[in-house]
Amino acid sequence: RVRHGSRHDVWRSPTAKRPVTVPRHREIPLGTARAICRQPGVPPILLAESLEGASSESGRSLNTPAVRPRAMG
Repeated sequence: RVRHGSRHDVWRSPTAKRPVTVPRHREIPLGTARAICRQPGVPPILLAESLEGASSESGRSLNTPAVRPRAMG
């Protein structure tokens, strides 16, 4: 992590040419999650797997407007 703000963190990605800003909210709109993952070049399959895990943990489907982020690792 490069910088810690009140509602967002700024991360340095080894693959991205610029810093990646990540909001720290309970729920993140699906489009925002996709945009965050596109910045450092996260493959769509990893995003889908992460969202599947988040939706099953929270009881939401992926068709809802927001998902809870899940730690990838």
